[in-house]
Amino acid sequence: MVALRILVLLVLVPSAGLAEGDSGYRYSIDWTGQNVKVWEQVLSGVKGKPGSRGLEVGCFEGRSTIWFLDEVLTDPSSTMTCIDVFTDEIEASFDHNVKLSGHGDRLIKRKGYSQDVLRGLEVDSYDFVYIDGCHLASCALTDMVLSWDLLEKGGIMILDDYSWKLGAPIIARPKFAIDAFIEVFRDKLRVRYLGRQVVLQKTQGHDAEALVGKPVVHEDGWSSARKKD
Repeated sequence: MVALRILVLLVLVPSAGLAEGDSGYRYSIDWTGQNVKVWEQVLSGVKGKPGSRGLEVGCFEGRSTIWFLDEVLTDPSSTMTCIDVFTDEIEASFDHNVKLSGHGDRLIKRKGYSQDVLRGLEVDSYDFVYIDGCHLASCALTDMVLSWDLLEKGGIMILDDYSWKLGAPIIARPKFAIDAFIEVFRDKLRVRYLGRQVVLQKTQGHDAEALVGKPVVHEDGWSSARKKD
């Protein structure tokens, strides 16, 4: 009986592991599965919403991209925009996976550096942004700042790898940039989740006050006060 139980386990475990391979997707690693419970919660308001738009910075082989399209951007009118520099091999896997998913007509691929591509996108037009690109603090901060105005009011920003390589120099990991962004934009956001990832919700829309605040030189009487000095 013991031998039989061991034999059954040996048969069942490999067959379960083949499920994804049988699907035909080309994935080398799973960085998505551990995050989906949080994503399901914070993106519940977007799921099935007509005309919804997602933006992803750093899409690798497309596992998270396809999850968003399968589970959140489910309305036929919704779209996903992906930004990545890609390598030839990774791009081939990404294209293969997107084609296999059947969502190719709803995906907008932008190959290039995020710091360049983000500047050409439309403000106040995305329901959520997922940032998982270059992990240097300078890159992460630039991606956050450039993506912020692209989010509509109430939109969600998901930031990956907050706890990644905590022993590394602060300029070589995202945490320092994320902390700085939260502090500077504190009056314009709500922290929805903080763990291995960080989830922020935009609470202030895109308007003149939100963009530049009120410069002191615009205050009544400033010019006359300066003349008296």
